[in-house]
Amino acid sequence: MKRFLLIFGALVLGSMCQAQISGDVLGSHNLSFSGTSPVKGGLDPCLYCHVPHSGVQNTNGALWSQTLSTQVYKTYGSTTLHNTTQQPMLGGDSSLCLSCHDGTVAVGQTQPYGQIQMSGNMYPADKFGTDLQGSHPFSLKTPLVDAPDLVQSLTTSHTTADPSQAVKLINTDVECTSCHSPHAQMIDQVSKNFLVRDSSSGQLCLSCHEVNPRMVNGQSNPLAQWSGSIHAIAGNAIANAPMLGSY
Repeated sequence: MKRFLLIFGALVLGSMCQAQISGDVLGSHNLSFSGTSPVKGGLDPCLYCHVPHSGVQNTNGALWSQTLSTQVYKTYGSTTLHNTTQQPMLGGDSSLCLSCHDGTVAVGQTQPYGQIQMSGNMYPADKFGTDLQGSHPFSLKTPLVDAPDLVQSLTTSHTTADPSQAVKLINTDVECTSCHSPHAQMIDQVSKNFLVRDSSSGQLCLSCHEVNPRMVNGQSNPLAQWSGSIHAIAGNAIANAPMLGSY
């Protein structure tokens, strides 16, 4: 009876997973032949990233399948950045994303199955390379340092201003998965860019960035005049567009 229940449970779980995937949960992260990704192979959708056994070690319980990248990255820097960027922790959330998205490890280069034969190529914009100076800072030195253009709760309670907390800190830090959900492409129906929430009117950005007047260590918030700035009131603002959204 126990064996029957285990087999039945496995079948139900598999059916649930397949039902979710067929409902466009993964979007272009579905690399199977039935998916919408420009890169396709013969594995089931989940197995490109996750594996039930023999996964990559030290990946925070992700049961990770894809070979990790060990590249050293050039990270964002600015004279106005109060926090310090670091190399992403190998096996951390951002490291998992970069195992495909830095473009140095072949898609389908799995730990348990070896290199899966794939067809097609990633979109050029989805391969970031190792120079990430043009990308929003992530993998910061913790504890985070408060700044006048950040919401105070990031440092006091390690929470964002997003009422739903879909935008969140990962282990008190900013990671790729603070803003992106690898399992849901269409939450923001305009950008369709795996955002964790609808970002109309810049709500994703405002989850962490303060636009009200604020003073920290004698410095005032440079974003405090946003509502009356040319960026906010310009008549030729960019319209909603795929991969951009209503920002």
